[in-house]
Amino acid sequence: MTVVLRLFVTLLLFFAPLIVFGQQKSVSGKVTNAQAEALPFVSVGVKGKKVATKTDFDGKYQLNDVNEGDTLSFFFVGFKRYETVVAGTAIIDVQLVSEARNLNEVVVVGYGQVSSKELTGATARVKGDDVEKMNVSRMDQALQGQVSGVTINT
Repeated sequence: MTVVLRLFVTLLLFFAPLIVFGQQKSVSGKVTNAQAEALPFVSVGVKGKKVATKTDFDGKYQLNDVNEGDTLSFFFVGFKRYETVVAGTAIIDVQLVSEARNLNEVVVVGYGQVSSKELTGATARVKGDDVEKMNVSRMDQALQGQVSGVTINT
């Protein structure tokens, strides 16, 4: 009887880590807007972990090392953040809702966006009409030399 018990305990200790690690899975899906158009470069991450990715040009994403019960967070500028819990499915398609903002009150900076009331420091403006008149192939070329003191590195 003790031999059988020892064998059972040994097998249990051997397979227990496999059961725990086996709960991680891959989650994939597609992110679209209200018109069912694919949204490229949406940030997709697991809340509270360092597992994240961005959607491709077709709005598709894939995350590995995701557990049941993890919360996925979807973020894209101009859309409301969306969160969902991973529960039993490996495919999670998401439709993001547009978030209307008054662009006169928001200043977009190189590392995020702030309200114009909260902004400290100097700002400069390059008008879209001026950029449209330029014959350039990249946005950084259009901004180069438009504002004094600003250097564009690519």
